[in-house]
Amino acid sequence: MSDDILNNPKYHVFAVWDQYEWVLKVMVTPCNNPSKTARRNRTVMPNECEVNNYEQIVREMAKECIKELENG
Repeated sequence: MSDDILNNPKYHVFAVWDQYEWVLKVMVTPCNNPSKTARRNRTVMPNECEVNNYEQIVREMAKECIKELENG
C-alpha cells in the first residue's frame, strides 16, 4: 500500500464535507473492482476542517475503508 493514501494508484478516494449536516463523507473504491466500495461518515465541526486537519481526517477514514476492502 502506498504511503500517500490519497494518491494510491490502487484506490479512488472520494471525500465530501456536507456543511449543512456537518458530516464528512468518505468513499473508497478499488480501481480494479469499482463495484466494491467502503464508506465512512463522521460528524466534523468547521474548526476541524482547516486544510491540514481536513486532510488528516480524510486519510484516517480512507485507511479504515481500505482495511475493510482488503479484509473482506
